[in-house]
Amino acid sequence: MIRVSLAPAPADFADRVGEPGERVLMELRGDPAAPTRRGPRRKQLDPTIWARVLPDLRRVYHRRCAYTALFVFPEARDSVDHFKPKERFPELAYTWGNYRYALLDANRIKGTDDVLDPFEVLDDWFTVNLDSFKVETTVLFPAERRALWQATEKIVNAPMFCDGRRWRHEAYFGRAAAPGLPPASIDLARLELEAPMVARALRAKGLLRAGDL
Repeated sequence: MIRVSLAPAPADFADRVGEPGERVLMELRGDPAAPTRRGPRRKQLDPTIWARVLPDLRRVYHRRCAYTALFVFPEARDSVDHFKPKERFPELAYTWGNYRYALLDANRIKGTDDVLDPFEVLDDWFTVNLDSFKVETTVLFPAERRALWQATEKIVNAPMFCDGRRWRHEAYFGRAAAPGLPPASIDLARLELEAPMVARALRAKGLLRAGDL
């Protein structure tokens, strides 16, 4: 994981998400002040409302998954993750500060677990093992957050995400990502964009290509 800074909410967030979401919550609570509308009474949150900001999340977080720190290509499936799960904290379902930009698979693995917050972790808490391409904690990782890391590790070290780091590592060195595939080639700038933790690990170990040292 890498530190992610909370981006400011879009200027029209309240109009597009906050206020419509509050109306949904009022209806679900049975608040007599809830605006009337046609149709049966709601029984669940409305995901179409928070989905309105997915393009904003892509833009302000530069298409980088908050949990895996991997670049999310346009063909990949991304999502609005509720850091505090909406199933347990419905009152935060339409709150900008509770959203994390995430690969859909990462979001699904997370589920309703309590995990480390990308907005609070520090860069020097983690490194990438360049043999397994798993994210590992460093000696600077705080012991009191170990339980949260155990839940978070299920996300960041899922095989598909380890493979993502491996593929970009191999492409940086001009090698095929997997048997049967043609060799790929990316430069350091692209590696830092697509898999910044791999670039950081290579730099820390003095393993960057000669021209990038």
